[in-house]
Amino acid sequence: MNNNKFTKNKKQVLREFNKEKYFNVYNFFKNKKSVSIKDIDKFFCKNKREYERLKKEKKIIINYISKFTKKTKNIVDLGCGYGSKSFGLISKKKFSKKNFFLLDLASNSINILKLLIKCMKKDVPRIRYNICDFYNHKKIGIKIPKNSLIFTSYSLHYKRKLNDNFLKLIIRLKPKFVIHFEPIFEHIVEKTYSNEKIKKYFLKNNYSLNLL
Repeated sequence: MNNNKFTKNKKQVLREFNKEKYFNVYNFFKNKKSVSIKDIDKFFCKNKREYERLKKEKKIIINYISKFTKKTKNIVDLGCGYGSKSFGLISKKKFSKKNFFLLDLASNSINILKLLIKCMKKDVPRIRYNICDFYNHKKIGIKIPKNSLIFTSYSLHYKRKLNDNFLKLIIRLKPKFVIHFEPIFEHIVEKTYSNEKIKKYFLKNNYSLNLL
């Protein structure tokens, strides 16, 4: 058994995000009359540098996903968190006719999504959400249309060994495209100092070793 206190498993992920980070964000904003994804992004980021990095990541995701959305009306965000990446897409005109399905393990992430949708006052019918442990569950909990675009962003690396259940779930949804914006252990092949540090970090935190 791995007793490393830094090891990430389902219990630790829920503690870090649902009971701490998302809980704090939700409590801070739940009584506000108005809240935007920008407000929550800034609250969630530790400093300006981290916020600017998040903006750059969003831009990459928006530009890349844009290349594949002409042939689908539906976008599925697996492990959506508080919706940072998806709401970045939703706010863009080019995605104005797309339907969004946001799924996450943490109940407080869904609570934050509800706050954001409430403040939008429009486009609500095209945004659906649900709690889902997509690593282990055979069902999503809401109906996902065939030929959807499914994407993940920093949500798959918390399970050391992705199993057949996850792959079978993706296949069962019959998507048009599947895109992962994830750190991939197998891509760290050159034995430079920085990559050796990344390898150790992956192993120390029990992050995914077989995503590729």
